[in-house]
Amino acid sequence: MLKRLNTPIKDLDNKDITDPANGKTANLKDSVTTALLFQDQNTGQLTGEEKLKRFALAKKVHDAPETVDLTAEDIVLIKDCVNKLYTTLIYARLVEALDPKEA
Repeated sequence: MLKRLNTPIKDLDNKDITDPANGKTANLKDSVTTALLFQDQNTGQLTGEEKLKRFALAKKVHDAPETVDLTAEDIVLIKDCVNKLYTTLIYARLVEALDPKEA
């Protein structure tokens, strides 16, 4: 499924939010990439295979110019990783982009 992730994250007033780490407009693509590469200390050590799977998906999302072709399994992993790392707003905006029927 082709999904567009290179989009700014909007607040509840539909205004772009700013990434406090760099002062730039936050976007879903960067948030997804960061979440996939992050390891939650509460879930324990990931296997090498799991790390490589996340890395490959993060690279695929990062390298995609406008849209990225994601499987249902990719979407589940992305949503899980973003849910663990980010706020409700960012998770909800991601779900809107990946699975509008769920949002």
